[in-house]
Amino acid sequence: MLFRLVLVGNVEAALQAYPARYELLQQRFNTLLQLPFMHYRLSTTHYPMLITLKYPKSLSNLHMNLTLNGLFVHGDSSYLPDYSHS
Repeated sequence: MLFRLVLVGNVEAALQAYPARYELLQQRFNTLLQLPFMHYRLSTTHYPMLITLKYPKSLSNLHMNLTLNGLFVHGDSSYLPDYSHS
């Protein structure tokens, strides 16, 4: 019973913090949308907070450059290299 009370308390605390965390996430997302390479963005309706870019080979190291500047992005999924040839 004590475990359930702790679990419920933890969920309640997380939910109370959610609005502020979501606002910060939304601000960061909006900042990303202002970056100069967002015209390479592919639209999606499935995941509104996910950004997929299809950029030319001249920017092939973009995800590594962004990481070096403190913006951690994922560019190593197995489907991404295949997708880039379409």
